[in-house]
Amino acid sequence: ITLAANTPALPEENNLPMGAGFDAAFAKAMVKDHKKAIAEVKAARAATNDEKLKSLLGELLPVLEKHERAAQQLVDQGPKA
Repeated sequence: ITLAANTPALPEENNLPMGAGFDAAFAKAMVKDHKKAIAEVKAARAATNDEKLKSLLGELLPVLEKHERAAQQLVDQGPKA
């Protein structure tokens, strides 16, 4: 299992909105990326036999989940004018 070390660019990178529109697009991208990272960490944790790695991934998972929830809250709140 390979964990991606880079954050993919937003699809509309060349035409990014400004202000609140940017904030909304960024928050949505962060939710999507955190969901993907969470799935990758869970898969890696299940696939490894290395107890140190399993422990590290177990510590990382709640942090990613917290960040995903924070990003989702921003999405749910909607753009601020």
